[in-house]
Amino acid sequence: MKRKQPNFFYIYIITNLILNKQYVGSRLCYKNKIEEDEYWGSSKYLNKDYKIYGKENFKKEILKSDCKDKIEMLNEETNFILKYNTLAPNGYNIVLPTQHLKFHNGGCKVWNSGKKNCFSKETREKMRNAKLGTKRSEEAKRKTSETFKINGSKKKEKHHMWGKHLSLKHKKALITSRIGKKTIHTKETKEKMSKAKKGKTWEEIYGIEGAKQMRKKRKQLKNKKNES
Repeated sequence: MKRKQPNFFYIYIITNLILNKQYVGSRLCYKNKIEEDEYWGSSKYLNKDYKIYGKENFKKEILKSDCKDKIEMLNEETNFILKYNTLAPNGYNIVLPTQHLKFHNGGCKVWNSGKKNCFSKETREKMRNAKLGTKRSEEAKRKTSETFKINGSKKKEKHHMWGKHLSLKHKKALITSRIGKKTIHTKETKEKMSKAKKGKTWEEIYGIEGAKQMRKKRKQLKNKKNES
């Protein structure tokens, strides 16, 4: 049976109106009109943000609708990704379509479909470093907060600890396991912690069991100092 040919080969751009972050994609459309196509991209990062911010806070626009075939469509998609600077960390695009072997073989399947850990350790490190030090604007934070107030967290129910409570024995084990371990905090974090603890008793901060452990540790350190 002969496969049906798409009516349109088109390029689109999706914009996160809260973060002003964009994604450029391409699509084989079998609808009579492009406007009838309800496809909103395959990026897992984009779909993750749909759940966080709500799809109503995203806008889809058609950039080009007269591509002759898949090769031209993917070439144009690459051009638009570079034009709008939508590669991570600036946007949701991870890679340029024309850099894939499947593109040169004439295919257009999703390159990382069903795969895990697609990126090398070096690439992941570069992506992580690119995001370090970047801060969201106060406006973006405010809009995110408002979205969460309306929609609530849609992930909490899926968390493995949702609806569960730690036993006293488990809590005690966690406190004990942390004693003697040094945690490195920034100067800003230390100041925040100091303000949060000011005027509170050890019982209020660490709980009854935690306070006992802290006093025990302090006594041991004091005895050690006196011995020396």
